[in-house]
Amino acid sequence: MKNTKLFAILVLIIFGMIFSHGAYAAQFVSGPNTYTVNLNKSTYAPGESIVANGSVTTPSNSNVPRLDVTINIATATVLKYNTIYPSGSVTMTAPSVAGTYSAIFSGSGSPTCVMQGWSRICTPANFVNYSVTYTVATPPAPTCTLAFSPVGPLTAPGSTTATWTSANTTSAKYSCTGPISATNVAIATSGSLPFNNMSAGTENCTITVTGPGGTGTCSKSIIINATPVNGSCGTANHIYASTATGWGADTACATGTASATLNATNFPAQGASYPWTCNGSSGGSTASCTGSRAPACVSTNCEAITCTGETCSDCRGIINGSKNCQRSLNWREVSPN
Repeated sequence: MKNTKLFAILVLIIFGMIFSHGAYAAQFVSGPNTYTVNLNKSTYAPGESIVANGSVTTPSNSNVPRLDVTINIATATVLKYNTIYPSGSVTMTAPSVAGTYSAIFSGSGSPTCVMQGWSRICTPANFVNYSVTYTVATPPAPTCTLAFSPVGPLTAPGSTTATWTSANTTSAKYSCTGPISATNVAIATSGSLPFNNMSAGTENCTITVTGPGGTGTCSKSIIINATPVNGSCGTANHIYASTATGWGADTACATGTASATLNATNFPAQGASYPWTCNGSSGGSTASCTGSRAPACVSTNCEAITCTGETCSDCRGIINGSKNCQRSLNWREVSPN
């Protein structure tokens, strides 16, 4: 009794599998012919190719069965039976609008036969329809993410790594503008890419991904700052002789940007000075500079003076560093040395 029940359950399961509508094989009978049909899958994107397959078992080669299928209004023949090809397939196009649809398989049953002279001519007839349900669904839109590590700002020459991921994609490409440029370069749908030795500027990158659901983009930027430059004074940062009349070829700054331009109008008078700054760049420090001019000396009618054991200044304003200095010219300083 138990065996009988188990057999009945198995029969019901097999029967349900055979006649359920889906992407797997299903069978239906038309006259003496048994058809096995299926679609290559159960869900398609709009306009995607659908492959309809079919085979037939018939008791007689002269039965000339035929199997057609109608998909998205169009009808095509899956098979015309002969002893070599009792099966076949045909490729159709899915509807362009999402929804649930049916592929209608139509298999011939007993043929219609007529006598023509001494010959009996048979043609497929008595068709039976069988429906296989399929779904047309709009695929999800492709998406992606893009990040730089380190995120910046960087200092030139800067290096970073771009890392990206994507979903619902079949292909990807990237474009960048800035210190390193690229246009529509094919890449994997996920991965990483190094950016090395970038000069100062802003690197802007965009990844474009493509999939059954269309296209998508993701973008990221990173700033690369210039290397800091500290300001430093140039050759004009010293004391000029009292008889000097200009800056000459001396420069205001060795590095950085001068706060003023040295010219004849700002060359210091005797005993005076002129200040300026050399400003650093990209976060660099600023240097304070001064150009000075020695005081003037005035001659007198006094007797010759001998300076011994001290540092003296002659009338040209040059510092004499010796411990003995003698001048035959009568002179005195405007201010003590």
